[in-house]
Formats: sequence, C-alpha cells, structure tokens
Amino acid sequence: MEILRECSRREVLEFYLSREREKGTYASLEGIDINDPNVIDRHFASHGLKIGVIPGYKCWKYVKLFKKDLLECAIVNHVFPPERLLSVLSTKKEFQEWRPHRKTTWYEIIEQMEDPTTYPKKWALILRPALPSEDGAKWYIEDGSGRSICFLRRLLTLGKDGFVYAYIGIEPDQKSEWIHREMPMLFSCHS
Repeated sequence: MEILRECSRREVLEFYLSREREKGTYASLEGIDINDPNVIDRHFASHGLKIGVIPGYKCWKYVKLFKKDLLECAIVNHVFPPERLLSVLSTKKEFQEWRPHRKTTWYEIIEQMEDPTTYPKKWALILRPALPSEDGAKWYIEDGSGRSICFLRRLLTLGKDGFVYAYIGIEPDQKSEWIHREMPMLFSCHS
C-alpha cells in the first residue's frame, strides 16, 4: 500500500455521492452538518444510500492498493457465500466467472484493461479495517466489491501487478450511533 495523503470526511462523502449519481441516485450534502455522522446517516437513509461506515469515519487516507493488498481484503458476504476473503475467493471457479448483476460503467473497461496502472481514480474503493469475524482479512471493502473482484481477476489473468485507488477509514467518529450500535469493535481498531 502506498499512502498518498490524508483526506477529509467531506472528500469521501462527495466521492461516494458522485459514484452513486452514476447509478441514478441524486443526493447532495447541501445544508447537511457533515460533522455529525448521525445527521449524515439519516440523510443517506432517506435517499437509499449506505449508512454507517462511510458517514461514520471522520479521518481518511487516500491510498494506492496493490495486488497483495487486495488479496487481504474481504468483500460483502452475499457475493460468494460464505467466503469473503479475496485471497481465498481468487482460487475459486465462481470468482473467475463472476459478472455484475446490473449494467455498470466500469465492467467492460476493467475486463479489457491491458495496463493495470491505469485504473481510474473515479472508481476508487472505500475501505475500513476488517473485523475479526471477516475471515482474517486486513481490510473490508465498504464500496467497490465488484470493481475489486474484476480488477484483481484482471491482475491475476495478466500476471502483472497494478493498483487501485482507495479511501481507507482511519478514525471512526465517537459520535456515530450506528458504529456504536452495529460495530463498536471498530473503535478498538483505532485505539
């Protein structure tokens, strides 16, 4: 992993909302107190967006993740139940055959990518530290499981290394009711 810089909650929220606009969900941070993760959660919930971790971290790092870093990531558990860890999944037939269930702006481009150092910044992943229950992973991909599957598969197919851009949550906000309720152990990942 190469740390490029620290970044703000606002940057990550704006990035996430720009990704969601590509899918047809239009929400803005205008008039929203971005220093209150609970206000952001309620606003996101009213628009059908992901609540919890993305609003719940106040400090982030913007990084490049390489193949070895991606292999240490867990993804959402409904893609390849019960497996989540990309290093395990990458050896399975289902991983090689996986396709997104909806039309995307990224799938064909990643599948045909010849130079794995050209991954677009606009498709950055959003990660947090993994929990003990997440199959021994170091990181958990909050947003971008499909992109990470396809890019890792492409790296393995090409036999090359490359990188994706990612935002990694480094400090959860103590004010986040969702994190206290659903994932209080995230606070111990940062103490």
